[in-house]
Amino acid sequence: MVSQRDQAYEQMKSMILGGDLKPGEPLREQHLATQTGTSRTPVREALHELAREGLARLVPGRGAFVTEIAIPDLYELFQLRDALEPYAVQLAAWADDRERVIPLLEELEERGTSLIEEDVSSYYDLIARLDACTLELAGNSRLSDYLTQVWTQIRRARRLAGTNRERLLETVDEHTEIFRAILEGDGDRAAELSREHVNRSLQHLSQLELLRPRLRLSENSGAPSPLSPRHR
Repeated sequence: MVSQRDQAYEQMKSMILGGDLKPGEPLREQHLATQTGTSRTPVREALHELAREGLARLVPGRGAFVTEIAIPDLYELFQLRDALEPYAVQLAAWADDRERVIPLLEELEERGTSLIEEDVSSYYDLIARLDACTLELAGNSRLSDYLTQVWTQIRRARRLAGTNRERLLETVDEHTEIFRAILEGDGDRAAELSREHVNRSLQHLSQLELLRPRLRLSENSGAPSPLSPRHR
């Protein structure tokens, strides 16, 4: 049975990631308790977990707020993603049970493009399942924790920014190639394809500059690219 704390946490996290709770919005315990069908204590516990994940900000004497998104923060997230994601797919390719990706890879190949056209949220869910499978195959709990936090923040920014159909269609082929390399046990190729995928995603990130009002981005956007040579 799901605890009230977990119930509050999952619902509040979903509301933040889905954009129902906007960046900078106050997180009022009583209101959230009503929305989640719980009480203030589990909501308070959930807020601390969300703060640990970087989705909420706790301000002494003022309460809790949904964290805002700043361009420099996203650059730092991509630095971490560039370091961690290729290693994760490499470990997955070396796993003895890497055949576990076959059903998900087949679903991606057969339905990826149509999901983008018909129900983009289902495409995002499929990619999340592929990511989860990668981490399970990698078998490193600390790597899983860090990379999950990075992906969560990046997915939040992406959902707030809105859907870019052309970019999503490109990612179908990129993910397909990565997971074919994993299935073939070619860790080096999987890692290199992952780096290329992260770089392309970063290039798309530059469009977020045009979406500053929607994302409530910081005015300080002068951070260097996380994938520039000085960061390699």
